Amino acid sequence: MRLEGEVTVPVDLDRAREVLSNPDSMVKCLPHLASWERLSEREILAVFRLDIEGVVEYLARLRAEARIRVKQEDPGTIRYVIDGRAARAPYRGTIVLRLEDLGSRSTRIRWESELDLGRLAAFLRAFIDVESLINRVVDDIVKGLESCLKL
Repeated sequence: MRLEGEVTVPVDLDRAREVLSNPDSMVKCLPHLASWERLSEREILAVFRLDIEGVVEYLARLRAEARIRVKQEDPGTIRYVIDGRAARAPYRGTIVLRLEDLGSRSTRIRWESELDLGRLAAFLRAFIDVESLINRVVDDIVKGLESCLKL
């Protein structure tokens, strides 16, 4: 599954880069975060809990683990490489952020993501609209990052 979008935030490029390229800062901006731990200077293990409405009771709350590696590819590009598990099924993904200085303390963030849910997608499709759930989660992440950067 491929998703992309952009958002403009009222912070200068250096502040956006500082927050988004630092795993300790970035993880605190993520919604649905239950806990996290640092694995190395550029890697964290995060646990998320996501409420899923309208499904069988034992799936009303989905727990997902994500090992996230942060790579600063160049001054304007940050890549997150994600390997995780949810509902006992592995998933993988990448998120690439491209930062552009718009001047006047404003930064455009263009993002694109590739997500491979594998067996998890097949399992969840039996109960919910997976694409709708993914779009909702992505929306939450973008809003979380946007509000975190404004601080």
